[in-house]
Amino acid sequence: MKKRSLFIVLVMTVAMAPAFAATYYWTNAAGGNDFSVLGNWNTKADGSGSIAADLADDTLVINKSGAANAVLSGTLANNPANVQVATTDNATGELIISGGTHNITNTLRAAISKTTTTGYVTISGGTINVLNSYTTFGDTGAAFVAMSGGILNTDRVTFGQTATSACTLDMTGGTMNITISDATAAATSGALRMGLGNTQLNLSGSAQINAQKLSLLQGGSLNMNGGTVNILGITPNGIPAGIDYSLVDLNTFDFTADSLALGQVLGKIQFNAGQFLVAGDYSTLLDAAIASGNIYTSVAGKSVDAQYADGYTSLVLVPEPATLMLLTLGGVILRRQKARNYTQRV
Repeated sequence: MKKRSLFIVLVMTVAMAPAFAATYYWTNAAGGNDFSVLGNWNTKADGSGSIAADLADDTLVINKSGAANAVLSGTLANNPANVQVATTDNATGELIISGGTHNITNTLRAAISKTTTTGYVTISGGTINVLNSYTTFGDTGAAFVAMSGGILNTDRVTFGQTATSACTLDMTGGTMNITISDATAAATSGALRMGLGNTQLNLSGSAQINAQKLSLLQGGSLNMNGGTVNILGITPNGIPAGIDYSLVDLNTFDFTADSLALGQVLGKIQFNAGQFLVAGDYSTLLDAAIASGNIYTSVAGKSVDAQYADGYTSLVLVPEPATLMLLTLGGVILRRQKARNYTQRV
């Protein structure tokens, strides 16, 4: 009787034990490139395993590209913990997100673990929520991100995390919302970050990035030929309930006028068109960044100025002094010419 009772207890214990999270690898074995089809995933990187369960709370690895890429277009019925694009030596992974609403409960990362990895992420539609942790494009290897539509909501985004990594973002549309949402928030929460790698963020068209903080200290370049960047800042009262306040960095920028003067700020902003807006009066700091060459324009005859009005500081293009002088001189000559012509007619 005791043995039978013990057997029942063991069976119940096994049945009630929580399932362990697994790592699944993209194979496209079922065809169609459909991310949501279980038959396109296997339990082993060589494709020898199979999946009999859903993808909830698991890590999904994509090390294939081109004709075998993964396409996420419909809303997932469950929420993976991690989505990783390109993770092993010489791997090239490609993820295309074109529709649906998707909740990733931990991280979205591309080009990780090895310097030889290459990750491609294309977002043209849908909504991707990575609200409990972070998003990193170019963790160790090279990442190429193209965004023309859709929405990415995340706690923080880092482009080009390490010195060996590289990342290029070509964003012509869509929206990135970077807000503090991780209960175990890091100091970088809410930040648009450019890491130690070779990073180029190219914005144009209707692209929009809304972030609470901006990191330029480590390097990279934000190139604006259009689009909108809103740096919204954060106050203690603005930290959501359930977030550990002691972990949050309240600074809107990770650089100061002193660090600019010492040449310690490696990041650049090339402002040619679009809107760059910061909540609060940061005209003095941004003017210091302009003076140090960290904020500049390549538009001929123009220079960048930081102007504060109505609670916001914005970057604007103004005529360079020499150009302004030429315009003024030209106006004087034109007026004199008109006066001379009028005199001659009279």
